[in-house]
Amino acid sequence: MMEATVCVPRIRVSVQRSSAGTTSDSTDISELIAAGQRGDRVALGAIFERYRDPVLKLALGRLRGDRELAMDIVQETFIKGFRALERFEHRASPLTWFCQIAINLIRDHYRRVKRRKVVSLDGLLSSQLDGRGSGTVPLDTSGPQPVPSQDPLVEAQGRELTESLELALAQIPDKHREIFVLNTVKGLSYKEMATVLGISIGTVMSRLFYARKKLRGLLREYDPQAPERLS
Repeated sequence: MMEATVCVPRIRVSVQRSSAGTTSDSTDISELIAAGQRGDRVALGAIFERYRDPVLKLALGRLRGDRELAMDIVQETFIKGFRALERFEHRASPLTWFCQIAINLIRDHYRRVKRRKVVSLDGLLSSQLDGRGSGTVPLDTSGPQPVPSQDPLVEAQGRELTESLELALAQIPDKHREIFVLNTVKGLSYKEMATVLGISIGTVMSRLFYARKKLRGLLREYDPQAPERLS
C-alpha cells in the first residue's frame, strides 16, 4: 500500500484537551462533523476516536486478521474521509460513510493482489514456453463483460424504486436505516454488522427485520409494486 502523505497519528488530537474539557460520548456527532468540516482538529480527533475501532474491526474481518494491513486501511480511510469531509451530507451515518471508504480500499487492495498474481502466472507460463522455443501466450483475464440494460422501462422502474426507497429510508429510525444500508447497500454480513456496531447478531437480525417491514409498508404507499421489485 502506498505511503500516505498525511499521517493519521498526527490527526489523533482527541488526546488534547479543549478549553471546555474533554469531548464526551454524548457530544452530538452532527456538531463534531460540522466542526471537522471547518478544520477543527479537536473535532477531527474526536471523530477518529469514535469510529476507529468499528472500522478496524471491519477491516480485520475482511482482511482475514491481517492487523498490520488493517491498520493501514484504517489510516487511509480516515485520511480520505477527512479530506472529503466537506462533502459529507448526512444522507448516511458517519459510521456507514467511513465503512464504505474502508470497504472500497479493501476491494482495491484485493484487485491489486489479483493483478499481481495474474502477472506472475503469465510470466511463469511465458518463461516456460520460451524455454521450449514456443514463444509467449498472453493470458486473457478480461472475461465476459456484462451488457448494460437497454430497456427504457426497466431503467425507469429502477429510478422510480430508488427515489421511493430514499423517501422511505428518510422516515425510519436511524438505527434501522443504518442496519438496512450496511446490509443491503454496503453488503456487510450479520457478523460484520454486529462487530462494527457493537451489538449482538440477534439485535442485528431484529433491527433488519423491522427495517424491511417498515420500508415495505412505506414503499407500498408510494408505489404498490415497489415492494415486489425490491425483493
